[in-house]
Amino acid sequence: MAVKLRKAEIDGLFLARCEGEGGKLFNAVITCEAKQVRERILEDQIIEQVRAAFATTAADLGIDMVVPIGIRVVKNVGFYLVEFAPIERAGAPTLDALTLASDVVYELHPPVPGI
Repeated sequence: MAVKLRKAEIDGLFLARCEGEGGKLFNAVITCEAKQVRERILEDQIIEQVRAAFATTAADLGIDMVVPIGIRVVKNVGFYLVEFAPIERAGAPTLDALTLASDVVYELHPPVPGI
């Protein structure tokens, strides 16, 4: 689901049910920035999405973590997926940089028209 907010547009927004230490369950939001072949995944844009996700989710709902990801089309191959380290609600107001958690290029077989 795409979400347009005052300061940010989030291409995909997902609720995740996660298992933490000791088996404790908690909720997290995953934000997704999607780009076409010639577009760049911009860190500042993703940081604004993290802040916007926290601004629109109440802490009393148990959402204290956002996991930002970005996806970009790789022409004639598939897509590039980058995941950044989770951001906790307390750290969002002063967030000025993201930490790379993982990145990978997925090849699509058979090829998908338009990608």
